[in-house]
Amino acid sequence: MRPLREHGGACRSEPPVHQQQHSPSTREKNSLKLPMKLASSFALTVCVLLICGEVAHAYMDPGTGSYLFQLLMASILGALFAIKMYWKSLKVVFKNLFSKNREADKPTDG
Repeated sequence: MRPLREHGGACRSEPPVHQQQHSPSTREKNSLKLPMKLASSFALTVCVLLICGEVAHAYMDPGTGSYLFQLLMASILGALFAIKMYWKSLKVVFKNLFSKNREADKPTDG
């Protein structure tokens, strides 16, 4: 009976909805179920394909190697561009990171 709870009635068998607490382990278990199912499905698929696979009579044509080289170069240049764009921020982060270590290493007079 909802009205009894709202008016402070003595018939309270469970805490109100806003006071219910779930244990973190239950949440963690529920949040890990989907990734674990996906990982196990992927592993099973890979095992089946490796076991039941046949010999492939195929080759890589010369265009494939140049395409892979192009992907590698684009990745490297993209990473360098990203570093260039955020250089000042990265510089501040590293400066703060290493300056804290230097202050901790200094001997204290006392």
